[in-house]
Amino acid sequence: MAPDPDFGGTGLVLTDFTGGEDAAEAVAIAPGGGVLAAGFGELGDPERPQEAGFAFARHLGTGAPDPTFSGDGRALADFGYVNQGAEAVAVGTAGDAVAAGTITTFDGTTSSMGVVRMLPNGTPDPGFGEGGLVVLHPGTLCTVTDVAIDGRGRTVVLGAASSSRGFRPLVIRLRADGTLDPTFGGGGMSRFGKPFADLYDSLAIDGRGRLLLGGRAPRRTAAPGPGVRRMTASGELDAGYGKDGIARPLGGGDAELADIALDGSRVVAASTCACEGGRDDDIALARLTSGGRRDRSFGDGGRTVIGFGTRDAEASSIAVDPEGRTVAGGSVRIGGDESWALARVGPAGDPDSSFGRGGRISADLGPGVDGVRDVAVDADSLVYAVGIGAGPVGSDFAIARFR
Repeated sequence: MAPDPDFGGTGLVLTDFTGGEDAAEAVAIAPGGGVLAAGFGELGDPERPQEAGFAFARHLGTGAPDPTFSGDGRALADFGYVNQGAEAVAVGTAGDAVAAGTITTFDGTTSSMGVVRMLPNGTPDPGFGEGGLVVLHPGTLCTVTDVAIDGRGRTVVLGAASSSRGFRPLVIRLRADGTLDPTFGGGGMSRFGKPFADLYDSLAIDGRGRLLLGGRAPRRTAAPGPGVRRMTASGELDAGYGKDGIARPLGGGDAELADIALDGSRVVAASTCACEGGRDDDIALARLTSGGRRDRSFGDGGRTVIGFGTRDAEASSIAVDPEGRTVAGGSVRIGGDESWALARVGPAGDPDSSFGRGGRISADLGPGVDGVRDVAVDADSLVYAVGIGAGPVGSDFAIARFR
């Protein structure tokens, strides 16, 4: 199935920043329509050749660059570090966007967390941090995995940082002005979990301000496996969620949990696993009840496995559309190359026969176009996916839309 030709003429739009290496890592729907992608883009500074910054591209529903965003639909933010780029992006109700990522010194011996808030016009918000930028140093080495905006407009950053007890998960909440929120955790930060056993890549915030964290969680009798934790709005782990504070979307099976999203009060999760007993990896979708138990009304006992024949597939992202359908994005290997992979299931977890072939799409979008990094769904249930595309020189943002 080809992308939607009403978006950019072919369904695929490539965005270049300064003629160097660029890549889209995250996507969000802009209020009023259109799409915002974030990642890294080469700064084009002759005194700092090949160095990249946080990059943003906003497009209208037609696929054209949004001229109200920085004049040409593109914007760059520079923290002054060598290795810097957005790993995640979230858009607020007023159209402001928050992006977060890992920023690293030249020799790689230290790293920090970078957060930028962009106004709807594509310029950094001067009321957030210093000129729209916040740099956090919770450890000698840090990593950022996700970001979200809660119902009160506060920015929540998920990641991990080194400590005296090892590399541990960390959640940080910032007030509207970019300062640490003292009502969350210990002075705005909440560290938890076992070093290297607890690692979380995905964040969602429910209607009560509670945080859902998806990733890898410890198990008593096996290596760490896919799990979801819930944290209170004040930054404390919820021991009553799931079993002993951990929910298992795929039960006790081995898998790699890629992303989570909220379907009302329920969590849906996308994972990569060889769930059908074969040698090829598939994309597995699962749903949890509001209490963290497997939702047996979804798919087969709480999960649906989407295979792509004898090809290895890998999940990267998940979203829920206004009709209650779950959409997952990722990649599938075809002839040694990674093509874009998408899957959609109905509210009960059944593959959606109206989407591609049997609820799945594998799209070869041309040479150098890598797998899906992130997906988002708009108010019309149109699916946007982002990744890396090959430009005339270097790589570009790749944004595609599917019906």
